[in-house]
Amino acid sequence: MKIKQFSMISFLILFVGQLLFAQTGSMMAQSAGQSQNMVNHLNYNSEVVTPIEVDPYDYVIGSGDKFLIQINHLTTITYSVEVSPIGEMMIPGIGQVHISELKYNEAVKLIKAKCKQRYSTAEIDVNLYDVRNVHIPVFGAVQNPEMITLYTESDVNNVTEPSVKTPQTAGTVQKRKMAGVSVNDEYALPASLRLNDLISMLSLHYLAKDFEVEVRGYDDTSIVNIYNYYMKGDLDDNPFLYKIRSIYIPYADVEKECIHVYGPINTKAIVPIIPGEKVYEFIQRKLQMTNITNYDAITLKRDGQIILDQSNSRENQNIELLAGDVLEVSSAKRIMVNGFVNEPGIYNYIQGHTVADYIAMAGGVDEKGSNKSVMIIRNDKKIRNAESKLVERGDIIIVNRSMNNIFLGEISVLEFLSMIGSIFLSFIVAYNATTTS
Repeated sequence: MKIKQFSMISFLILFVGQLLFAQTGSMMAQSAGQSQNMVNHLNYNSEVVTPIEVDPYDYVIGSGDKFLIQINHLTTITYSVEVSPIGEMMIPGIGQVHISELKYNEAVKLIKAKCKQRYSTAEIDVNLYDVRNVHIPVFGAVQNPEMITLYTESDVNNVTEPSVKTPQTAGTVQKRKMAGVSVNDEYALPASLRLNDLISMLSLHYLAKDFEVEVRGYDDTSIVNIYNYYMKGDLDDNPFLYKIRSIYIPYADVEKECIHVYGPINTKAIVPIIPGEKVYEFIQRKLQMTNITNYDAITLKRDGQIILDQSNSRENQNIELLAGDVLEVSSAKRIMVNGFVNEPGIYNYIQGHTVADYIAMAGGVDEKGSNKSVMIIRNDKKIRNAESKLVERGDIIIVNRSMNNIFLGEISVLEFLSMIGSIFLSFIVAYNATTTS
């Protein structure tokens, strides 16, 4: 009987021990699996990821945007999740969340709420670390209607296959355009660029109303005057490109919205004007802002009558322009450098330059001239010893011959000494002949 009881007790002990061992092994295996998953996440998290800077209240989430989700609960779990073509994100172990067409701040709140359903006490961090490629059609008054593509920096750096059209950075496109080199039909631009960056790269038609750009966004359509940003710093008239779905630049009506401009300036003869624009405002917008400063005064003609005569005064230029007006820009007075310099000629006026600067521009003083004999002719005045003087428009700079050159001409110093020696010896011989006789 005792043996049977002992055997029964031994059996029970062995059975309970096996159960405990099996449960412990299962827990250890589950823990090991979790550790393995955690290592994978930590390996990803070891990479350097820079969040994309966007306006959280304006950026609209779409297919291709990539989020970095960090769940800080006992340990840190990190997920990289991309928005699918149908606008959904699949967060591992948590589930799907539809965020397409939501603003960035709304999408972040929704993602955090979804994560909190499983990790109620965890700290959740959500960042947008890569944005989708955005395609913006630009049409209207442009030389060639184009499709603008916004690429992220990672896309630009990762395109290596020869069959793929390599994206261009904004700086590269701009430099190649300025150099007259043809570029791809698509521009590759960083997503942080604004409208002014794009307009500076486009080849606009000369009748383009770049002050009435129709910007079609996700929520509404607005009319943007980019000059409000250029001249006043108004960012409302310089939106981020990622907010834009399409851009339309209208043409101006030649008879109703344009004036005629003539003179030494780099514009077409027919130029669109902003309604209510004054003469001095037009000068700031179309002449000074485009580095076209080679003018001295403005003449305004209307219906064949001169209403502003050769004026450079802002007070006199406070006249509202009307369609059909004729604006004549008189050539600015330039600087003439003449005399004994290596490259005499006419040079553009540069504010703040001295006579010495212009002599240097003219190749410097030649072997016959002298910096100490420089003269300025200004109107009816002659200003001598003018090497350090500031130059004014219309000045004539004359570099005179040096005194040595005047007296010696083309002979060298050795020839001059030899000549003096000969004269001295001739004098001694003549003197001796006179005394001996």
